[in-house]
Amino acid sequence: MADYLRAHVSRFIDRQPKYGANDRGDIGNVETFNDEPVAVQCKDYGGRFLVGTWLTEVEIQRLNLPGAVAGVVVAKRRGTTDPGRQVVFMTVDDLVALLSGKRPGKSS
Repeated sequence: MADYLRAHVSRFIDRQPKYGANDRGDIGNVETFNDEPVAVQCKDYGGRFLVGTWLTEVEIQRLNLPGAVAGVVVAKRRGTTDPGRQVVFMTVDDLVALLSGKRPGKSS
């Protein structure tokens, strides 16, 4: 996935170093259009999707990644190895951050 994103998004994208308890995701140097960091977690559970669990995990990683405005989960689909055909899970707040470059504040 890092190779695919590097080829299509930015030459700086690469696998993220390990940070132990302060995990920042699997792929590093992913940014919004206005250079805000994005946490990216990759999952392959044989076609099973544990969306709630994964979104909780990537939110922790987003908080660990300095300045990150969004966190996304890239999950492998059963039956295809094409990186461009895999799926992405995120919250609407993450979608807004990706599209606007700013994370929405907490609503009341």
